[in-house]
Amino acid sequence: YAALGVVVSGRREGDERIIRVNTSTGEIEWDIVPSLLTDELNSASVRGPLVADGDTLVITLRKNQRSRRTVAVYLAGVHTETGSLLWTRLVGSVGALPYQQMTRTPQAVLAHRGVAVLTDEIGLTAAIDTASGRPLWVRLDPALAAQSGRARPWATHQPIPAGDAVVSLSPDQSEIRRIDLETGADHAQRSTD
Repeated sequence: YAALGVVVSGRREGDERIIRVNTSTGEIEWDIVPSLLTDELNSASVRGPLVADGDTLVITLRKNQRSRRTVAVYLAGVHTETGSLLWTRLVGSVGALPYQQMTRTPQAVLAHRGVAVLTDEIGLTAAIDTASGRPLWVRLDPALAAQSGRARPWATHQPIPAGDAVVSLSPDQSEIRRIDLETGADHAQRSTD
C-alpha cells in the first residue's frame, strides 16, 4: 500500500491516490482517492504512513478548513482487498487561525491488537477499534504550540506497542508516556527534558 503525492502546507499535492500494488507483478490492484470516498472526507488529505490490521487499512487524514477556522483529524478504514470504505471516524478538531496552518510533522498511527492508536499535535491521543471504527478512548492533552524550522518527514513519530500498553510521545512532545491500551490511563510518564 502506498499514499502518493507529497504533503505541503497541510495538504497533499500531486497524485492524491492510495494504491495497492501486487508485489509479485508490480501491477496496481486498486486505487482510491480518500477525499472522494465520502462527503465527510471531502478536502481531507492523507497524513503519515498507512497501517494494515487484518482486513482493514487504517488511514490518518487531516482537513484544514480555513473558512471555518478549524483543523480536523480523521481516521478511516478501507478493506485491504478491495479498497472499499469500511468506516470513518472524526477523532477531533480544534480552532485554528487561517494564517497559522503551517506544515507540521505527521504522526503515524499504530495498529496493535485490533486497536489503532494515534497521538496528534492538536492535543489528542485516541484508540479506535480497527474493525469497526468505534472509539475506545480519547485523551485530551496540551497541543503542540509551535514547531521550529521546517517539518521533517523522517521525524514522524509513532506509538510503540508494549504488551497491554503503548509507549507514546505526548501531543505537545513534553512527555513520554506508557498508556494502557484498554483504558487510556497512564501507567508511567517521564519528561522529555
